[in-house]
Amino acid sequence: MEQSTIAIIIISLAMISFALERIPLVATAMLASLAMAIFGIIPPSEAYAGFSSNVAMMVVGMMIVGNSLFETGVASKLGDVLSKTKVVNNERVFIMVVTLIAGALSAFTSNSAVIALMIPIIASIASRPGSKITQKNVLLPVGMAAVIGGGITMSGSTPQVVAQTALEQLGLRQMGYFDLAWVGVPRLLLVVIYFGTIGYTLEKKVLTFDDVIDKSIIKSNDKAAACEGGGDQVEAGVIESSDKVVSKTKMWISSLTMIGVIAGFISETFSLGFWSLLGATILIATKCITPKQAFASVDWNTIGILGAAQGFAAGLNNSGAGTLIAESTINLFGGAEIASPLFITIAIIIVTAVLTNVLSDTALATMFTPIAANIAYTLGVDPLAMVIGVVLATGGDFTPIATAGLTQTLVGGYRFMDYVKILAPLWFLLMITTVVLCPIMYPF
Repeated sequence: MEQSTIAIIIISLAMISFALERIPLVATAMLASLAMAIFGIIPPSEAYAGFSSNVAMMVVGMMIVGNSLFETGVASKLGDVLSKTKVVNNERVFIMVVTLIAGALSAFTSNSAVIALMIPIIASIASRPGSKITQKNVLLPVGMAAVIGGGITMSGSTPQVVAQTALEQLGLRQMGYFDLAWVGVPRLLLVVIYFGTIGYTLEKKVLTFDDVIDKSIIKSNDKAAACEGGGDQVEAGVIESSDKVVSKTKMWISSLTMIGVIAGFISETFSLGFWSLLGATILIATKCITPKQAFASVDWNTIGILGAAQGFAAGLNNSGAGTLIAESTINLFGGAEIASPLFITIAIIIVTAVLTNVLSDTALATMFTPIAANIAYTLGVDPLAMVIGVVLATGGDFTPIATAGLTQTLVGGYRFMDYVKILAPLWFLLMITTVVLCPIMYPF
């Protein structure tokens, strides 16, 4: 049997496993990578070489650097400042402000961490006597903004680093740290505007249940706010225990380190992995975070998928399966002489956007970005429009099933159909925005 055929069988089985999720996604990705080695499609060393790649190291470092903003109290300080501004006097304005903040934060750190930070802040503000803010109207927009904000930079979410691996395997032009921002930022602004207009109106109409707030969520946040100020010590307790005390010095070190790492990314003097690991090392050396906290802040499930994805992509490349799949797809559009890269890009974005409502965004990226990269390679065009289109299309579903960020917002008391009624119009607008802007911002 041809190696390309074996590789396609492995890929097909992996896709089925990704869809069913009977076993963890990381297990499927690693089994697929190992199967490529077992059947001689790739050398055994390539099955795990991805764990030491620049992409994997960048993700590890940025998880640590991003988490330091929470460990040192920088993030909770931001929330406390927000709660004292005049925006709390107008719910519509408040929603637009917090969605923008959540989206901006999630561009550089974990989406889940951002939402976990915002939940008690929103609950605290909404529970105050005479408050004009309701948790049910704010939490859903914030969750959506955090998910979309993750598509602005290379460190914002997992799909883009999976895509980077596919590009690297084929020797194609890779994404710069802010390349996604050309479409990612307009998508985030669309979310902000939507929830300040149509979305807010829909929420008022759809969310007819009483606003129920879990008081236990608020305790640590309120206690932290009450202890603000005084000397070099401030209390951070939005996510961590309210008994944890950190210094303003460490808050500054953490903030400046994040800024320095991003500046390093922009300078392109060294690799992304170098700068992110340098930032993580500085934070550990200055005791802003402990080695134990650093390791705990890394999502090893994500790293496992990224490491295995490189072997997965290598198998596609080495066996010729990627080219075979790409050629078959191109033939559906009339063949290489007729097929339009624009139409293929539109089709793959739409398919991904539809599937993201039922499948994990990471699983979708693992399945579709190598295919998109191979199609671009076969057509001889710049791959960014297709690959970034897939990456962005994996974010922005209208159900709480496939995206952890939206799942976290269930604490707001939402029902499944609440998500559908409120987010489906936004999902459609996001898909159209991606379809229109990707070919414009990333010419073939």
